[in-house]
Amino acid sequence: MTVQNQRSAPATIYVDYGSFDRRLGRVPALMVAVIPPDALFEATLTVDNPRGVPVTVFAEPGTYDVRLGQVPACSRLTLRFPQSVVLPNSSLRVFVHPEGGPDLSSQLLKVAPGEHLALRVPPR
Repeated sequence: MTVQNQRSAPATIYVDYGSFDRRLGRVPALMVAVIPPDALFEATLTVDNPRGVPVTVFAEPGTYDVRLGQVPACSRLTLRFPQSVVLPNSSLRVFVHPEGGPDLSSQLLKVAPGEHLALRVPPR
């Protein structure tokens, strides 16, 4: 599934799921998110890294953090949240460690199985 948002504001993506709509996630303004077919029912995070250095992405569901993966410089990559951090009634924080720079952190997020989030690393 490819979602392209050419609007100047983030877009929330839903899929018709029987008698109700299921929220898939949000795509930031002016970004394309590609969700692999085998990941449609897993929680994923598409990271757009415009920086000239790689960034390492972590999920922090509590007092520990879990490495999700590394996004190369000037690229975009979809990472999967492990099932151990996607728990009912819990929140997590996503943070990014750019090589040679300070960590960047999100607000607390509630992530459910099948949700797809997108994150754009701000340029320096």
